[in-house]
Amino acid sequence: MMPFIISIIIVITIIPMIISSSLLAKLLLGEKDIWLTTEIIDQGESYSNDSV
Repeated sequence: MMPFIISIIIVITIIPMIISSSLLAKLLLGEKDIWLTTEIIDQGESYSNDSV
């Protein structure tokens, strides 16, 4: 049972590290700007839908 718990903890800690490192890589490559603008557009659409 203990190795199972340890593996879960490892997964929980490693996955966010992978996500943040991929975000950092995008930021360094300048792709984050494109990513952010698409996110803002999506949010704007969802807000306009909420207000209607």
